[in-house]
Amino acid sequence: MLRLGAAVNTISAVQSWLSASNQASGIAGKRDLVCGFLVAAAFLKEAIDGLLRPNYAEIVRLARKDGTPEDVIQSLGDLMSKKPHGLYMRLLLNARNKLVFHWEEEAFQKWAGRYDEPNVVWAAGDGTADDFVFVAARQALLDSVIPGASETEIHSRINEVFEASGLLVGVFRKAIHAYLEPYIA
Repeated sequence: MLRLGAAVNTISAVQSWLSASNQASGIAGKRDLVCGFLVAAAFLKEAIDGLLRPNYAEIVRLARKDGTPEDVIQSLGDLMSKKPHGLYMRLLLNARNKLVFHWEEEAFQKWAGRYDEPNVVWAAGDGTADDFVFVAARQALLDSVIPGASETEIHSRINEVFEASGLLVGVFRKAIHAYLEPYIA
């Protein structure tokens, strides 16, 4: 239960960061939004693999005991699905394993190999450290997860990860509450 609580705390903090970044403007706001999105995807994958999969039966039992609706329980299956078009395989696996915690060379090489513009915008900003962004690196990361995506597509994927994170946090909270309820005075 302590591990579930740690996951809830971390994912909730990242969701707050992602929400704040979504409201930010300018190039630094876009940088923060992309980074928040990737970190949210990575921690969501970690929570699925390290906590939900190995403890699924107990988490679901406790969440049901605390009143979690069956449609939410069913959504957990979709969240864990390794089908090619599911969120896990489409986005979470690559974000976590190749980009967020590792910055694998392959993702950047692919982007550079596909880049066909005459010039590369390496960096941009207003001259302050807080607003300085390595634009090409940000774009290479984003393109590795969502190749050639439009702004609309990017925001759609961000919302998908945000909602999936909220689903998982909600179920984990219910499970924790059901576990602790007998001990609450």
